[in-house]
Order: sequence, then C-alpha cells, then structure tokens
Amino acid sequence: MNKYSDFLDKYKLLSYSNKNEELKKSLFECSNDICRNKVHKSTIEDILNNDETMGYVAIDNNNKYIGFIFFKQYYDDYYLSLIATLPNLHFPLGQILLTKLEECAISQNAYQIQASAVKEAIDFYRKMGYIDKYLDEESNEYLIEKKLKLIN
Repeated sequence: MNKYSDFLDKYKLLSYSNKNEELKKSLFECSNDICRNKVHKSTIEDILNNDETMGYVAIDNNNKYIGFIFFKQYYDDYYLSLIATLPNLHFPLGQILLTKLEECAISQNAYQIQASAVKEAIDFYRKMGYIDKYLDEESNEYLIEKKLKLIN
C-alpha cells in the first residue's frame, strides 16, 4: 500500500463483518450510489448477509461511505464478490481497495484471486495484473484471475 501513501489523508478503511448490523444496514442504504446503480439490490443484500463475506469499507473524512470491497476465502483461493466506489473521488480508491484485498490474500498464503468482471471494468483489472480467462457470452462477464504465488 506504500504506492498509495499520498492518499492516506483522504480515506479510512473499516473491516467488514456481517455481524455489525448497523454497518450492514448503512451500507445497504447507500449501495446504489456507490455501485452507480449497476448492481441489483438483491445481489448486494446477498453479499452483505453472507456469513463468509469479508471485506473493507472506505469512508471519507466526514465518515461518508465512498467505496467497498467484499470477498470470500475458500482454502487457497480468494473470490472477489464486489468492488465499487463513488465516482469522481479524485484518487484511485478502486486500486487501493483491490490492493488491500491482494495484501490480505497474500498474508493468508492464498494462491490466487478470482472474480467475474463486466466488460466496462476489464481494462481496470488488466491494469491491476489480472488475466481474463474467458468471456461468458450468456452473462456477458469475464472470468478473471490473478496468481499470487506459484505452486511448487
């Protein structure tokens, strides 16, 4: 995260737990804005309520929610469930959140991170070192992954 140290005064990260009902409710209420109305509310609700969901929530200096990343860990793999930020923040919060996930996964000796990505986001993921494995024509989403370590 040293790469993003210039932006430390613009946000604070909170760890997400679905046991925190107040946080879960607040996130659900503002999720349309953060997700730019591109993610169905039922999908967000499912992610927030899932016992396996972990994540980070970004707030600004006024304690306003400005972004989040949610993921799950299964053995040596991490699965990115959802990442979203408010538009026009004037700093790379999406990159910061994704890097935070990668650091978390590496600290747990994860092998890789996998996710689905819409076409509009694929360039972002490629820039962050993710490789698109294939395009699912039915869902119009890419399966992407990033290897974190090599298997011996």
